[in-house]
Amino acid sequence: MNIFSEVKEAAAKTKEQLKSLSSGTPAYEIECDKAEALNTVVGYIKQGNYTSNAKSHERVMHALRCKSYAQAAQELATTEESLRASVYQASERIRAVVGFDIVTEIMQGDPAAAMCKFAIRTEGDTISALFPTDVLANLPKEPSLHKIDSQAILSAAKALHAVTIRALVGAVYEIPEDALHALAYILFSNDQKYLRQTAALYRYLRDDPDMGIDALSAELNIETKGV
Repeated sequence: MNIFSEVKEAAAKTKEQLKSLSSGTPAYEIECDKAEALNTVVGYIKQGNYTSNAKSHERVMHALRCKSYAQAAQELATTEESLRASVYQASERIRAVVGFDIVTEIMQGDPAAAMCKFAIRTEGDTISALFPTDVLANLPKEPSLHKIDSQAILSAAKALHAVTIRALVGAVYEIPEDALHALAYILFSNDQKYLRQTAALYRYLRDDPDMGIDALSAELNIETKGV
């Protein structure tokens, strides 16, 4: 079965399942996740990003929209055999990108996990996009797996989680607005009255060993209680 038929069959099955389930139940939510995942795959297929040949993609889409290969062949002035071959080749190209078992992973496994894999496969190097450039520069250039130590991996994952772009932006959002405005003013305004404080903050933020929180407090003339 080509991927087009497989997705269509899975979507129909999910639709029927949703009709038999009560809204809001765990089972219903799982089926909703499956339906959403399948729609994502359908969207990718329709965009045609799996091929650089737009004409070939439209030929395949036309064949799939028709009621039969015979009808599509007649409308495209070609043969059924040629169309079937085009659909098969497109299906194999798509599977090579999204994963040969993508539909099975969605229907029988974890739809969310399947979509993570799908994003990585179709959007390129999405893992690198999680981290600031300086963090990526300190990761191994040619990683290798000598042994699997779950606890060590978990510890490393927690450490990296703290320095993802999302986590860092979230940390900024947690800073009280007034304090953030004041800090940003001293750092970026070039106000001559605060040159000493600007220099102290810069040294603190770049981890100058001689400018810890106590030294910074003295330069800013503030209390460190609660910091």
